[in-house]
Amino acid sequence: MAIKISGTTVIDDSRNVTDVENVGDANTVYYGSGANLTGIQAGSATFTASGAISNGDTVIINSNGTVTTIAASGSSDPSAGSAVVFLDGGKGNFPHSIYDPDTKKVIVIYSESGSHPPTIGRAVVGTVSGDTISFGSVQTWESDGYVEECVVTYDTNNKRVVVFYQQAGGVGGRARVGTVSGTSITFGSKQTIDGNVQDLAACFDAGANRVVFAYMDKGDSDKGKIYTGKTNSNRTLSSETVTEFRNRKAAHNALVYNPEVERTMVMWRDEGYSSRGQANVLEISSSGTVTILGGNQWHPTDGQSGYPAAVYDPDSDKIVISYKGTSNYGYGRVGTMTTNSISWGTAVAYTSGGAYYQEIAYDSSERKVLTGYYTNHSSAPGKMVSGTVTGTAITFSSVATWEANDKSSNGFDDYPFGLSYDAEAAKCVLTYYHGASSSSASGNETRAKVISTDGRTTNLTA
Repeated sequence: MAIKISGTTVIDDSRNVTDVENVGDANTVYYGSGANLTGIQAGSATFTASGAISNGDTVIINSNGTVTTIAASGSSDPSAGSAVVFLDGGKGNFPHSIYDPDTKKVIVIYSESGSHPPTIGRAVVGTVSGDTISFGSVQTWESDGYVEECVVTYDTNNKRVVVFYQQAGGVGGRARVGTVSGTSITFGSKQTIDGNVQDLAACFDAGANRVVFAYMDKGDSDKGKIYTGKTNSNRTLSSETVTEFRNRKAAHNALVYNPEVERTMVMWRDEGYSSRGQANVLEISSSGTVTILGGNQWHPTDGQSGYPAAVYDPDSDKIVISYKGTSNYGYGRVGTMTTNSISWGTAVAYTSGGAYYQEIAYDSSERKVLTGYYTNHSSAPGKMVSGTVTGTAITFSSVATWEANDKSSNGFDDYPFGLSYDAEAAKCVLTYYHGASSSSASGNETRAKVISTDGRTTNLTA
């Protein structure tokens, strides 16, 4: 006896499966060996090779029916897309960015010179598509202005953006908490962190569920301080603590969180110890208690360290840093972090020229770090290198350019750009101020560029 479903014969009198394509939908599951099904190709097929193909190579089928090994072409050095202007006129100071993994957006914060009042705190939300980025409307997070310095981090546990900034005139170190919806961002009221701060850094310690700020306290002999706080649903910070990590001048601060050991590391230029590069591991509890653990110098030469930046490499479980070192060259170094210590591999120079102000990001799709820098304080073009970690060593690409124009006036400051990694787009985003020049630009612009950490392209098109 044949078996029918909804009037359609699916097993005939000879017990053969028939006409199953007319039964069910995409959620229907059919059982059986399928031995009597017809019109289905199984086994192997023979193709003509185009080029050399080795056993085990992954191939693509060309339009003429031949097959070719998937291959990359071009330079493996990083490359920059075209500039996208998000502030035309005025000057976007400290245009730092952070990736929001929940909305899959890039949040850029900056202070706008040329506004009234001067240096208003602004933010835009960006969406990366291919090698370009588009932005939503400009939002304001500090309407009173006089923002001298600002940094940003993201609370991944609670889906909130946090801005840390200094207002001029000794008004104080401030913070605001924001939430992102689409291409807009809403901020809560401002809160005072400390009286007068400088050389700001920020990160999020997921284990402690706390935002972490590092800064030089100008009101307390330039000592190094650590602030921690928890974000709330009303866009504020609470359960705040402040801890001194250095009792002398701590400049050029940087922070990085290691989720594997659930520790934060603070780095600084120790101007109380011959301006050497110093780092310490911090254990931060859920209540905000900060325990300062083992430290190690990342650059032990007197008077030579500066502008450190750090990122966590989850594939190698290492901390990677870049900084200005001996002869003002740019250096990279790999750190091994435990629950109570940090040790460093050999420092590697990635440029034989000046490297001022470092930013660093980790590209998980390419398993490489990307470091950006300027070649001097004020007027030089922007450069970058990618680095690959192997054990405690790092190798770098050739130096590439992300901004070629040299601005001789009203140009770059020594603190002007940001760098973040968009995991959804598998691209880095670099944001910077580009000063006016009569020979090569029509006016002041603050720009973003999408960066490919590895500039090669493949023949795989879909």
